[in-house]
Amino acid sequence: MSSKSLDMYCLQELDETDYHDTFRPTLEKWGYGSVFKKRNGDKTDGCAFFYRQSTVEVIEIRTVDYHTNAFVDRDNIGIVALLDLKQGKSRGMIKLAQLRMLLEEAESMIRRAHSEDTPFVLCGDMNALPQSMIVKYLINESVDVSTMPETYMSGQEKGKIPRGCFHNSIDTFCKAFQPTLEENKNGDDQGPETGQETENGKISPVISQPFALKSTYPIPGSRRGPSRTGHDEYWTTFHLMAKQVCDYIFYGYLRTSSLAKTSTYHGEQVRLEAVSNSRLPCSELSKSCKGLPALDFGSDHLSLVTKFRFVKEAAKQRKKAARTIE
Repeated sequence: MSSKSLDMYCLQELDETDYHDTFRPTLEKWGYGSVFKKRNGDKTDGCAFFYRQSTVEVIEIRTVDYHTNAFVDRDNIGIVALLDLKQGKSRGMIKLAQLRMLLEEAESMIRRAHSEDTPFVLCGDMNALPQSMIVKYLINESVDVSTMPETYMSGQEKGKIPRGCFHNSIDTFCKAFQPTLEENKNGDDQGPETGQETENGKISPVISQPFALKSTYPIPGSRRGPSRTGHDEYWTTFHLMAKQVCDYIFYGYLRTSSLAKTSTYHGEQVRLEAVSNSRLPCSELSKSCKGLPALDFGSDHLSLVTKFRFVKEAAKQRKKAARTIE
C-alpha cells in the first residue's frame, strides 16, 4: 500500500484499533478517504474501503448489517461492494442471503441516483470455491437451491453431491425477504422468483439477483478458465497444503431486463472494462512455504488487483474515449 499506486483498496478482517490508529491517518496523508464498518457483537474487526480522493468522487456510501434480516443469524457486515461472508461450509443459504442483501442494497443505491447504467464492482473473500453454487449465483444471476444440500453450496464439502430435491429452509428464506420479493412480483415477468408460487402451487426455489456479473480473474474450471485461456493456474489462499480460490473481483451492471424498467439511456453509455490483473506469486510461495501466513508473508490470502477502464461509447458512431482507474 505504501506505493500509493491504486485508486481503491478493499480490506477485510481489519482490526478497528489498527484502522483508527494506523491505516486511516496514514492513508489520509496520502490523499485517501475511507469508511470502516465494524462487525456486530463483540467482534473487534471489520471491513474498510479506502479511495483516492483526487480520482474517486463519492456520491453515497452505505453499510449493510446482515443480522437485521431474520434469516441471517451472523454478525457479518458489508460496505458498498465489499463484503465479509460467513466461513462455515454448512451455511450455504446464509451466504446466499448475505449476497442477496448486499446486491439489493447496491441496486437501491443505483436506482436512487437515477443512473441505471452505473457499473458495479463486488469484491471479497466469498469462502466459496469457483464451481460452487455461491459463485454460480453471481455469474449465472440465479440458482435453484433445491438441487443440493445446503452443506454443499459453498463447494467446500468433499465427496459426491447427493441427488434429490432439498428444501433448504426456503420457506424461512422467503419470509425474511418478503418485502423485496413482493416488489419483484410487480415487475416484468422473468419466470418464478423466490417466494412466488409456481403452476403447481409450490414456492419456487429459484433465487435470483439483479446484476449481470463476471470475474476479472479467469474462473478455474470454467470455459474461460486459466487452463483454456493461456493464463497461469492460480490460488488465493493456502492452508495445510490445500491451495484454493475463494477471493474474487466481480464487475458488471444491472441486467438488461432491469434497465428497461427505468432506463435513463440517452444515446451514450459509459462502460467499465477490466484491462489487466496483477500477477499472483503462487509459484514462488508454493516453493518457499507450506502454507499461509508465512514468515515473510503475513496474510493467509493473496491480494487481488484489477485495472479498470471507463469507456464512453456513442450509440451510433461507436467512438470510444477511455479513462483508466485501478
